[in-house]
Amino acid sequence: LSLHLNFTAHTPSEWKNLPNSFCAGSKQSPVDIVTKNVTTDPNLGNFNLTGFNSQDVFTSIMNNGHTEPWVNFTSYLSNLTDKGWSFFNK
Repeated sequence: LSLHLNFTAHTPSEWKNLPNSFCAGSKQSPVDIVTKNVTTDPNLGNFNLTGFNSQDVFTSIMNNGHTEPWVNFTSYLSNLTDKGWSFFNK
């Protein structure tokens, strides 16, 4: 699974401005997680971040309570790939 997002709608009040392919609700997250269908896999382990050789790359790690915890990167480093998932911030 690869996820490539290139948008500036970072807050719930802006999500309604995303194309319907992302979300159609007035305050719906671009990621539609149906919690009743969520399962866990204890074999997944941790994500491995590679290619980040500088300690000043990470500016913050945030868990806002409703989305995947995300790492804010400096502008030149913004990829996370592991376990079949790829996130690219362009």
